[in-house]
Amino acid sequence: MTNVQGLARPPVIRRARARRAGGWCAAALLTCAAVALSSGPALAKDQGPGIDYPEVPTAVIAPGQTGPVTFGIKNTTETSITSDGPTHLTVTAPNGTVFADNTVTPIGTAAGPWSCTLKYSNTWMDCTSDYKGVIVPAGEVWQWRVNITVNSNAPYDDTPVPGFASLYYPSGGQVVWNATGPASVRVRTPPCQGADCPVDTTAVIAPGTSGTATFGLKNDSDKIPSDEQLYLSVWAPPHTTFTDDTVTAIGDAPGPWSCVREFNNIRLRCVSDWKGVPVPTGETRQWQVHLAVDSDAPYNTTLIGQGALLEWCGSYVVSSNQGNPETLRVKTGPPPA
Repeated sequence: MTNVQGLARPPVIRRARARRAGGWCAAALLTCAAVALSSGPALAKDQGPGIDYPEVPTAVIAPGQTGPVTFGIKNTTETSITSDGPTHLTVTAPNGTVFADNTVTPIGTAAGPWSCTLKYSNTWMDCTSDYKGVIVPAGEVWQWRVNITVNSNAPYDDTPVPGFASLYYPSGGQVVWNATGPASVRVRTPPCQGADCPVDTTAVIAPGTSGTATFGLKNDSDKIPSDEQLYLSVWAPPHTTFTDDTVTAIGDAPGPWSCVREFNNIRLRCVSDWKGVPVPTGETRQWQVHLAVDSDAPYNTTLIGQGALLEWCGSYVVSSNQGNPETLRVKTGPPPA
């Protein structure tokens, strides 16, 4: 069983008329929003008491299926803080999953009911409740339930990086941020059974070593020929960096490429004079790159990049993100015996 690391977003493969690098702007906004919310409002008092209390055993949901997932907070201290209302809750879905609806159901005496809004292609929920009173009384557990859909192309027998859930609320004129931690909303997929199970060809690169990995782009839109330079951007998975400026075309994929590494070697930005239809409709083109996996990267983990972006004619785009099986990814494999 492996973990999957990367920012959760459902599949997006498209041709878009937009200014160059528009796809990366959207990714950056999502990342910045996640950082801002995970950091929380500026605290005028100590963070509220509470530790992660995930569902045990972890909910099992097969790729393409929907099921309930429970998350919670346990107050292991003798301290309780009161919310003056309204009380707010932010919940994110595990990597490779989305929320099936905008429902957060309190279990037992947990705060609620909640009015929630889905964001970022249903991978994020912002919720508000009129609840006023003690938040997770000392020694107690509060839990909530959400409905999660696992992407149909998610790997089997996998434990994706969990989502998180955080409460924040006013108390005595100050804001308290009560985070449950990054491992709150957990799900795993069952082993695949039957003759039609997919064959996993993901490159395996152990922590502290380097290797070659493959990524691709699939076009489900029109055949648009390129009569000027092509631009390609690709992001390295977390815990990895590009070891050189090389992008090697496989088969009929466009190339050769002249590339530079950016942002401490986690992004390659490339240009090519290749002419023709970069990615024909319904087809996939692939390239290889060289990656180094950090020595402190976790074992038995699938590391997934943010995606790749191919642009030409100033506005035509074929892109991928973490929901796409073509996105650059590596497995770290088991630890040495």
